[in-house]
Amino acid sequence: MNLDLQILQSAVASRTAAFRCVTDYQPAGGAGDKVFPPTYEGGRYAREERVNPDTGEICQCVLLDSVQSQANRMELALLEEHYAGKVELPLLVTRFDQDELHKKFTVTSLDAPHRIADALFRDSLLDGTIFRKSETGNVLDHASIGNATRLFGLCPTALLFGVWDSTGPRGGLGVKFQRALVSEIIGYDAIIGKRTSSRIDPASIRREAGPIYERPSQSDDQPPWTLDQSAGTRRRGRGAAGRASDVNHGNILPDIADGGATISKARQTTVLSLAVLRRLRFPLNGSSDSDRETDQLAPKIKKTEPNRQDPNT
Repeated sequence: MNLDLQILQSAVASRTAAFRCVTDYQPAGGAGDKVFPPTYEGGRYAREERVNPDTGEICQCVLLDSVQSQANRMELALLEEHYAGKVELPLLVTRFDQDELHKKFTVTSLDAPHRIADALFRDSLLDGTIFRKSETGNVLDHASIGNATRLFGLCPTALLFGVWDSTGPRGGLGVKFQRALVSEIIGYDAIIGKRTSSRIDPASIRREAGPIYERPSQSDDQPPWTLDQSAGTRRRGRGAAGRASDVNHGNILPDIADGGATISKARQTTVLSLAVLRRLRFPLNGSSDSDRETDQLAPKIKKTEPNRQDPNT
């Protein structure tokens, strides 16, 4: 089924609850090859029991790509299409390009962690005015589910992927728009495997060699550590030993630990909630009330905001 604008508008205008896309994958190395799920605090995988939709049985599952990560990937895909000239959409850009900065970079509303509500935009300048205090940037101060017109014109992806203005003047009471598009990838029948690690130091430095001392000052012709106690201030490292491993020298003994997993399949489930989209209202011309037809045809509204807002820090 091809999902085009006409089908989407027809579905939003009807009682259709959602669009769902379910896609099965296998590892790049083929069935049975090991995959490496994302790790969380403590080096742990996100594991849980789920009902296998194919068999109805409970099985061990592992998270391969979270809802947040999937949203970020979709946003980056949109950004690449935008830069390639294949997609036209409003885009906020803040530039960090002052001469005194060693690292110059830009951040857009498609790669900022909190989208348009990100603190990087909040603290940027637009034509010499703090962005959130400018006529353009104060959109989040007044946006709501019942009036999302200006936000739609400035950052429509925030209405699709969700946004919470938690860094604005109202803190945690800032406006929230829930996600309309949710996707995740789960590995089924997960069996956690093993991984090995080791390092052979080409200089044959023993890991416990030392003790190592920190130099009181750094220079361009000497490392920040020394073996000479008279030239150092204290032993390097957390412990009292000051070992070679504290300065990343020495062998690492071969080790085996938990790592990676084999799965029977990886399944991506993507849901576009039309119920969430239907809740959005788009009043026009300063009105407090919206028109039903306008709400249903919001994707066709001609942009009234500039295509590219550029807050400069």
